[in-house]
Amino acid sequence: MDEESKIWDCIEYLEAEGYLIRPDVEPDQYVKPRHLPFALYPATMKSSTMSLITENQEIFNRLILKAVVDQDYMKSVMAPIAENDKFWSKLYNIWLKTAESNRDEIKLGLFRVDYMMERDENGNETPFLVEFNTIASGAGALCCGVTNMHHALDIKPFNVTNSKQYKNNALDNVLAFGLADGVKQYSKRHKKDLSDLCVIIICEERRSANFCDQNKIIRATQKALNFKTHVTKISFSNFRKIATFEENRIQFQGREVALVYYRSGYDPSCYKDDDSWKVREEIEMSRAVKCPSIDIHLATNKVFQASFAHKENVVKYISEDEYMQLRRTFPETGPLTDWNSEIVQNALKSPQNYCLKILREGGAAGNLFGDEIVSKMTEMETNESERLKYILMRYLKPTVSPNSLVINGNVTKVDSVTEYSTFGGCLVDNHQIIHSTNDGQLIRTKRSDLTSGGLMNGAATINSLHVVP
Repeated sequence: MDEESKIWDCIEYLEAEGYLIRPDVEPDQYVKPRHLPFALYPATMKSSTMSLITENQEIFNRLILKAVVDQDYMKSVMAPIAENDKFWSKLYNIWLKTAESNRDEIKLGLFRVDYMMERDENGNETPFLVEFNTIASGAGALCCGVTNMHHALDIKPFNVTNSKQYKNNALDNVLAFGLADGVKQYSKRHKKDLSDLCVIIICEERRSANFCDQNKIIRATQKALNFKTHVTKISFSNFRKIATFEENRIQFQGREVALVYYRSGYDPSCYKDDDSWKVREEIEMSRAVKCPSIDIHLATNKVFQASFAHKENVVKYISEDEYMQLRRTFPETGPLTDWNSEIVQNALKSPQNYCLKILREGGAAGNLFGDEIVSKMTEMETNESERLKYILMRYLKPTVSPNSLVINGNVTKVDSVTEYSTFGGCLVDNHQIIHSTNDGQLIRTKRSDLTSGGLMNGAATINSLHVVP
C-alpha cells in the first residue's frame, strides 16, 4: 500500500474510533474537532531500555509518595520557591494548612515520566530524564488509540525489520484502574456504597481542547466501577456553585465526593479568581481522595527533579541500588542557587549545551535552550531571586529518524525526534501501598528542529512503540 493510502486509512481510523482534539475551542460555540495528530511510522526502542524505564517508573512511584510525606524535606525544597513565586506560594500555603490533617489519608498519584533517547555511534542507547509529572498527566488514552491504529493497519517502523509492537495499557491498567481503586478504597475505609459516591474531574474553565482523552478516562473509570459511581467533569468555578462542604466531606448533587481528579490546576491561569483558590483549599481539607493531593502536586515542581539527582536526598526513601538505577537516566541537572557549582560554571562556558527549565507544567513554554540562556544567566548573576525560577539541565540531543507527521490532514515528511514516557500510579492508605502500577506509555514525535513539544499547539504528534532486540 502506498503512503498516501496508509495516511487516509489512519485518519479514518482515528475519526471513526473517536480519537480527536479541538484545539480552537470556544466556551459557548461549537467548533469542529480534528483528528488526533499522529506519526505515520511507530518509534522504536530496545527491549532492555523499555524494561529499564518501566522498572524505574515503579521506583519513582514510591520515591515521590515517600518524599512528600517528609515535611522537613518538603519545607527545605519548597520554602525558598514559595518566597519567590506567588503561584507556588499559594499551593505551598495550602499544603502547610493541610499537611498534618491529611498525613494519614488516602492518596492517589498518577504519574508520567518523560525521556529522550540518545544513541552513540555504536548504536548504544541511553534514555535520559526530561521531567516527571505528578498532575494532569494527559494523553494516556490517546496514545492507546494510536497503538491500536498502527496494529489494526499493520504499520511498522520505517526501515526496521525485526521489531515487535509494545502493548499500551495506560488507560485501563494505570489511569482508570487507579481512579476506580481510589474510589473503592474510599468506599471501604468510610463504609460507603459505591452507588452513594461520585468522582469529580476538575477541568478547564473553557471547554477542553483535549476533551477526547478526558472523556475516554471518564468512561473507562465508570466501567471499572460497574457504572455504580457517577463521574462528572466540571470547572473550579462551577463546582463551587453546586458542591456543599460539610465538615470534612463534600456533597455533590446528592452524592458524597469520593475522589477529585485534577485535569486542571497546574498553572496560574487555571485559577480565574480567589474563589477558585478557595475551592482548591476546601477540597484539600476534605477527606475525599485527591489525585493529586497538594503534597504530590508540589512534587511536580522541577526543583524536585534537581533535588532527586543527589543521592543524599533520595536514599532516605529508596535503596541505594534503586537510586543508582534511576541515576543512570539523569542528565546533568541542578539548581542555580550555588553560582559557583560545577553545572552553573559549565553552562556559563558552554551555554549551547544546556537549557533552563521553568518549574511548572505545561510543556516547553518558558524553557530556554542553548544560546537563549545567555541573557537570562547574565541577569541571574546579580539577581538571585531569578535563579529560583528555573533549574539547569544538560541540553539533550536525541536520536533523529525520518517520519511522516500528519496534523489536521496535512502531511509533512521530516527528520523527527521522539519523547518516550511511562505512566505509573500509586495508591496509599495510611502510608500503606495499596497498589503501584507501571503499565503504559505515551510516545510523542515531533520535528527535530523544534524545542517545544505540545500536542495542542501543533508541535507534536502521538505515536506508538515497537521494541527491538
